[in-house]
Amino acid sequence: DDNELALDVLEILSLDDASNTLTVVGDDTSAVSGSLPGAIQGSASVGGLDFTTFTVGEAELLVLSGIDTSGIDASVV
Repeated sequence: DDNELALDVLEILSLDDASNTLTVVGDDTSAVSGSLPGAIQGSASVGGLDFTTFTVGEAELLVLSGIDTSGIDASVV
């Protein structure tokens, strides 16, 4: 089954009072999309797994490598 997660910066920040980081795992049938204006894209390795990272201020999104992130719009409005 294809799995898709759509989100924005406020959703990441409001998930947990203790952390402003959302980690997404899945496989190559999964996708993440949303509006993250001004996000800085990078990479990180956590627990031996490689992630694509998107950081906007205090919000950080970690997406497991192989998941489609082409739907993330980081353009500044």
